[in-house]
Amino acid sequence: MSSVLAVEKYRTRLETIEDRATYLQREIWNRRTELWAAAAPTSPIQSLEPGVGLRVRGYVAKTVPDLGEAWENGKHTKLAGVLDNANKIVKISAHLSNDARLFTAAHELGHAELHADQSMIFRDVPLSGPSFRRDWREREADFYAACFLMPRQLVRRLFFSSFGTEKLVLTAETARLLADVNLEKFKRSHRTPRDFSRAVAQATSFGGQKTQCLSSAFGVSSSTMAIRLEELGLVPCS
Repeated sequence: MSSVLAVEKYRTRLETIEDRATYLQREIWNRRTELWAAAAPTSPIQSLEPGVGLRVRGYVAKTVPDLGEAWENGKHTKLAGVLDNANKIVKISAHLSNDARLFTAAHELGHAELHADQSMIFRDVPLSGPSFRRDWREREADFYAACFLMPRQLVRRLFFSSFGTEKLVLTAETARLLADVNLEKFKRSHRTPRDFSRAVAQATSFGGQKTQCLSSAFGVSSSTMAIRLEELGLVPCS
């Protein structure tokens, strides 16, 4: 297969994964009064609950004190999440931070949606967001989790509401609006493109005006939000 065809196939697969996440989001939103017996979500962002998604797909999600340890590629790791497809059970480690538990649950939801033929799937720590050094199933589950927790249209809408633009590039003006410092000083504390993306992801003000922190709004870490902003082209990734 030529490199061009391989890239096109990969893009098509990512589109399919995003479509699967979007379909489930819409199903959850449309069934919100049924799925939340008491207080149904009043906004789409509030309905982005992977535990509810797992329930819709017939799984039981549990938080457990400890999932034990495993060896993977010669490395000793603690387990963050376990998906048991045969028994329709997902277990999440209580040792994780809140944002890591949320992402791990969404990651396991991705496996449930995409890799139901696998009997048992494990997720190790300390990962709380996407990683590109794992096998293709893990990368797909990470991407599904990102699409489910941070939907394209909702992220774009909140980004524009916060910053008044469809894309932020690091300039002297951007540094001033984000941190009230000159460009040189900003670059000294934000040495890489990812540092800039992270600053945007966790910003609570812009140009002296309060804004909604993107990472907090979607319940993810600033690093995970930064990667999603780059994926969507809202900030440059290089």
